Amino acid sequence: MGIKPRRIQIVKGTSFRRNGAIHTQIIGPAGMENERQKLKEMLDRNLEGLAPTTVQALADITSSQADPPQNSEYDNDVIMAMGGEDGESWVDIPLMDQPESEVFMYAVREMLLNRSVHQRRRDDTRTQRQRLQSLDENWTSVLPQLVTAYLQWKSYSSATHDSQEVGESPYTFSIDVLDIYTLEKTARIVPAEDETSIAVALVSNGFLGTTPIRPSRAISLRTLELLRRLRRRQPSFSCEAFSRILCDYYEIPYRRTYRTTISNAFDIYLTILRHVDQMVQKALNQDTPDWRAKHACPPCGYVLKDEPPLRFSRMYCIDGNDSLKRMASTGTRDLADRRVFQDSDYFLPRAYVDKYAHEVKARRLSPEDVATKVTHDDPSSADGPATTNQTSNDDEDCEGLEEGDPTDGKSGDPALSGSLGPEFQRQKAKCIVNAFHGYSHGYSCQTRYHPNNTEGMGLSDLEDLERAFSSSNRLAPVIRHATPYRRHVAIECHLQQHDEDKYANLATLIYDNYVQALCLIADEGAALREAMEAFKLSEDDLRRFIEEEYTYVGNLGQEDPYDVHAVAYVEMLQEYQTLQSHFVDAHTHFLMSIPEDYAPQSSGKKSRVTRDISETQRREADRRFKAARLAELELQLAEMEVHMQITARWEPVILRTLKP
Repeated sequence: MGIKPRRIQIVKGTSFRRNGAIHTQIIGPAGMENERQKLKEMLDRNLEGLAPTTVQALADITSSQADPPQNSEYDNDVIMAMGGEDGESWVDIPLMDQPESEVFMYAVREMLLNRSVHQRRRDDTRTQRQRLQSLDENWTSVLPQLVTAYLQWKSYSSATHDSQEVGESPYTFSIDVLDIYTLEKTARIVPAEDETSIAVALVSNGFLGTTPIRPSRAISLRTLELLRRLRRRQPSFSCEAFSRILCDYYEIPYRRTYRTTISNAFDIYLTILRHVDQMVQKALNQDTPDWRAKHACPPCGYVLKDEPPLRFSRMYCIDGNDSLKRMASTGTRDLADRRVFQDSDYFLPRAYVDKYAHEVKARRLSPEDVATKVTHDDPSSADGPATTNQTSNDDEDCEGLEEGDPTDGKSGDPALSGSLGPEFQRQKAKCIVNAFHGYSHGYSCQTRYHPNNTEGMGLSDLEDLERAFSSSNRLAPVIRHATPYRRHVAIECHLQQHDEDKYANLATLIYDNYVQALCLIADEGAALREAMEAFKLSEDDLRRFIEEEYTYVGNLGQEDPYDVHAVAYVEMLQEYQTLQSHFVDAHTHFLMSIPEDYAPQSSGKKSRVTRDISETQRREADRRFKAARLAELELQLAEMEVHMQITARWEPVILRTLKP
């Protein structure tokens, strides 16, 4: 029986789907040797890092050869390669050129080592919410250990961030990393003897895994710190932009998986830092619920010995910020990220805020009572805050050092009618508007509640929140459609940087304001004294002018009973004088209508009266009407003068004086 040569098919092209055509090529002994060498090198790379016993076991398995079947209907020395395009023909290869069995053994070994590539990936039937919840629970279980490992890594790191010496451990492993400073692709991680978690071992070595269990990639803590600093200085800087920068440095194509892994790792890194800050605050006794409201502003929260009291010991600023609001979900769509941000003292918990919902409407006072209480309010105490009317919701934030608009121009109505009203009055607090409201509110409100008309406000215009909102507008594009958790995280990072900048600038701010106040007293004070001397006025006169302005503006549109009668008498006098003038004119015109050749009808002469009888009758009727109305007004004026005890009728000079 003749020996059939072997047919070998080699695929040329990059795709099996459309463009990859199957071609047949004859490989000689030299080609076989090259293929054998390539397979040997691949096998050596795959066996690197394995124990000698494991290598020997694999060698024993792959070296065993199965006996060929004896009763096969096919020829034993022919290997069939199924597949190929239609019309392909067999190519005969001499038996002497067939490779040895070692080549096929290497091919089998390669197939076994890479079988996971060809296996179908298991479908994850969990929802996105379930996956995120499971990930969060896994991180939470090791979070205390991560915080401890982070503090140890910080204590061992030098000022130049040199990596600590790496020892030996039987559990040493390597992992793919992203480090913008070193651009290393892999890192050798040496766990400590007491570390049983891969996530903790990574943090101890200066990296943070993308997942707490079996992470496939880790990001250096210095890289995450750089991202944190960038976002605090430029709030609109996103994780995607940072991921693209990393890909540019590593010279690799950008994929969305990089953005996802960096974003998730960044969330855990910020959580670790928040826990570290809580430990510091606890050590400094700054972990009370109301510590930030009382002591976040050093000039307001701390009083020096023998410091003179101020008219207002503190100025709170309250206002909304539409640019930092998050867009609500449409329809019945629910969020997958159900995490709740609870590790910050910048936000009031929703449960705490909801206790005061609709309280003002249920206990609203009448406008007269509110106006009376606010008008007689004298904020002369320096023992309490300027206002405690802090109605808010879960999305509103308490912004520490920030100062701005305290109310919405309701003249203290919500503060007095709510449950905080008694405390508000006890501390002699006062609600006023900021300076900008002078251009949009009524003047009657400005006379009492504008900073320029409020004693003790000094140089403050209460527009600090508008400046803060202008700064936070850079954050709006990033958090507008973010999840509630990540929105709160981004806002907290921005506020932390805002507070740090304010702390650094406090001394300069106080000094500049002090110099400005001295200049105003020296320059404008001299001009005020000259004006007072020229008009012979005193400080009491100035205060009296202010009170008179309050009274005048407050009574605009209101008339007392005596003024009502006086106005009616003056209006009747004005009508009487006008009608009297019209009657004189009408009587004069009637007299002028009498012809010069007038003669009684009995004389028999025909005068012009018969020719102008219609005009004469019209003028006569007008004269009689005005005479009758004049007599009627005369009677009414006489009656009013008797009841109002007016002995002499008011002259036109008095009327011009009373006329507005």
